[in-house]
Amino acid sequence: MVHNPGSDHWTHFSLYIIRKADHIKELESLVLRVADPKGNRVRGKLSSSKNLRRLLKSKLKQEWEKQLNGIIGDRVKTVTCAKKTVRKTRVDRPLKGIFPTGKVIYASYKGSDYKAWVSSNGRISYAGTRYDTPSAAAESIIERGAVNGWNFWKYKDKSGNLVRLNQARK
Repeated sequence: MVHNPGSDHWTHFSLYIIRKADHIKELESLVLRVADPKGNRVRGKLSSSKNLRRLLKSKLKQEWEKQLNGIIGDRVKTVTCAKKTVRKTRVDRPLKGIFPTGKVIYASYKGSDYKAWVSSNGRISYAGTRYDTPSAAAESIIERGAVNGWNFWKYKDKSGNLVRLNQARK
């Protein structure tokens, strides 16, 4: 039904014939959401609906990155893993030149010990994947957002003691 705002009369009327009574509640909820009548506080829920906002946001970001890469070159690379989408941004490697002969770095997290290799070019190899920054390598282990890799990883100094990676920058 369509109401004419200038009068007290309806201008159109629609009739929906439904074959199965199972769909009546969902159709009513859909019509109430579209029409949004004044004074109606009940929105109605669709039985098998999902909140797709997060998925939509992710897809929009991927499309934006794809378009941006097409305009200014391949600056951001998006890799989809089995569990989540990981963004790898090409940046200068902050460890480049710090360990000229390479170095093993160590970490402990939730009772497990981890090792990675920092090559002379500053790239970190862990579990068959190369990372440009200590934070990116740490995020692959923790899998919960941003991590300060400079505090997460440790290396053995000249005395054989484990010290945080941020000490190498000093």
